[in-house]
Parts: sequence; structure tokens; C-alpha cells
Amino acid sequence: SVGVLWLPWVAVVESVAMSNDRKGQLRDLRLSWSHRSDEALHKRLQEYARSQCQSQIKEFAECATGRLISVAWACAKYRDAVTECHRKHNNPEIFEKFKAEELAKRKQEKERRHQQQQQQQQQQQQQQQ
Repeated sequence: SVGVLWLPWVAVVESVAMSNDRKGQLRDLRLSWSHRSDEALHKRLQEYARSQCQSQIKEFAECATGRLISVAWACAKYRDAVTECHRKHNNPEIFEKFKAEELAKRKQEKERRHQQQQQQQQQQQQQQQ
């Protein structure tokens, strides 16, 4: 039997009786990246950008010290430097790089766990014999 999933722009036809391997691949794909992972990675990227922009942030903080309203015009060049630095170090290209690195780490960890499970199973089989 065949199930049809209609998307606004594409009709995707999948076999209802998928093999376990195919189901596992789809599950891994679905679970490999989530909205929560996205948010956590954005936070890491913001921390990275802050670490790269420490000198600009420090200059802005020094300029802003003791000021209230005049910060807006007196420290504008420092604010712009901080903004530019953050744009340089916190952009979609760098996010995708961080994401690719994180997915590679997850894949390595998954493979390591799989190898450990196989070794444990082999040891158990040897003990039983």
C-alpha cells in the first residue's frame, strides 16, 4: 500500500511498508537537529562573537561609563564598531559552519556508541559460549 503526503508545492509518495533501515534513517534525520539545538547553537555563536569582540565592547563600555542620555551620540562610533564586529562573527555562514561541526561531532559520538555496543554484544556472546 502507498501513502501520499501532500505538501503545498510537492506531493511526496512514500511506501507505507518501509524497511526498518529506512525508518531508522528518517528518524535519525528528524532527530539529528531540533529547534532546541538551533537555539543552543545560536547562544554558542553569540558567546563566540562576544569573545571575538572583547576589545570593541571594552571601548564602548569605557565610553559609556558615567553617561546617561549622551551615550547615544557620544559613543556612536564605538557602538557601531561593536555592531560591525558582531555582524562579522555572528552571521549565517558562520552559523552553518558551527552547525556542520556540531553534526559531525554528533555523528562521531553516535558511531563511537555503536562500536561500544557491538563490542559489548561480542563480549556477551563470548561469555555465553
